Amino acid sequence: MFSFTQLNLNHCEAAHELLKQRVRETKSDAAVISEPFRRKTSPNWAYSTSGKATIWACGSPPSQLLSRLAGEHFIRAQVKGIWLYSCYLPPSLCLTDFCKALDELTTDGWKGISDRSYVRKQWPCEDISLESG
Repeated sequence: MFSFTQLNLNHCEAAHELLKQRVRETKSDAAVISEPFRRKTSPNWAYSTSGKATIWACGSPPSQLLSRLAGEHFIRAQVKGIWLYSCYLPPSLCLTDFCKALDELTTDGWKGISDRSYVRKQWPCEDISLESG
């Protein structure tokens, strides 16, 4: 079973310390974080290019973050075979930039899906297009 914790740290050191305690207590495999307090230079941390979205492989022992891709507002990585995304869209984004960020995120998400028949079974919505472009 895979367990993760999600939290917006709001650049707060106390929240960062509480996150470390929480992942220990819950035995989380990963943490999906917005607005981290500080950047860690460790192979089990990955950041968006803006540094505001983070994935931390915090299991015991820590797993590798595979297939990383960093966008301005999101980071994607695979932990123990599970794809995780962390994204942070600041409230200051104008509508055009917000839409562009969502397009980048959804485009990457659809590219990562290899078994399209599985997706159609799970989300049988006729309005969904699984084709990129």
